[in-house]
Amino acid sequence: MERQIIIILAVLLSVSAQNDDIHQSPSDLISHAGEYHDLYCNHSGSTFRVILWYQQSTGDTSLKLIGYVNYKTPNVESSFEGQFNVSGDGAKHSTLHLLKLRAAEDSAVYYCAAKEAQCPKCPPSYTKSFHLQHC
Repeated sequence: MERQIIIILAVLLSVSAQNDDIHQSPSDLISHAGEYHDLYCNHSGSTFRVILWYQQSTGDTSLKLIGYVNYKTPNVESSFEGQFNVSGDGAKHSTLHLLKLRAAEDSAVYYCAAKEAQCPKCPPSYTKSFHLQHC
């Protein structure tokens, strides 16, 4: 039986103009369908409270929001439920849990981003897009 290989690249995506460090690991991963893996993201930004996870599928230029952790509250977009989980504390670190990888569908580049918490008077901007609003 032939096993399909899934290639995952984890790339740092910083959405801050500040000089804060954001680290993501592992930087690359080769896996087989059906396996479980975690990607990690942490930052040193004193004002960051949200960590977001994006997927860029092979041959696609768009970034799809998988989920995020806002302070200690995780959220996974409905289209990714059952495939991924997100955990952590947006003020420090987050883990993207890749649950039972599928073949070609999950071969992608995964991005971690960190941003400041949303102001209460502004609508959330991180749920569907990469655009930041400033209050």
